[in-house]
Amino acid sequence: MDLDKEKFPAQWLHDVLEPNEIDETPSILKNYAMFPGFCMGYYAMKIRNKYLGRPTRWNLPIMLASSAFCGFFAYVSHEIVHIQKARRDAVTREYIMLHPERFPDPYPKSYAEIFRDWIPAR
Repeated sequence: MDLDKEKFPAQWLHDVLEPNEIDETPSILKNYAMFPGFCMGYYAMKIRNKYLGRPTRWNLPIMLASSAFCGFFAYVSHEIVHIQKARRDAVTREYIMLHPERFPDPYPKSYAEIFRDWIPAR
């Protein structure tokens, strides 16, 4: 079944799931998970040192190592979530391809169909 030549029954849903130019714009939020991870590792060690009664910058190499570890952990967890979302989208697209009869074309609804009757309480 060639989608380019023949109209797919649930084509409207496929069009909704396809990424558009807004989804593909470069954003700082795509790589934003690393900076809070670095900060969490650094400040966690500062709080630990303060709790143990040591100077807050007592063991700087361990502070930097923990910030690097937490930043790496944040980056890896961000990538894992990205992969899981991509797999979920792929499974959704495949389900739509296999069962197009379960996704009829949407029809325009009026406000009366969306909102319930409103009776003011007086």
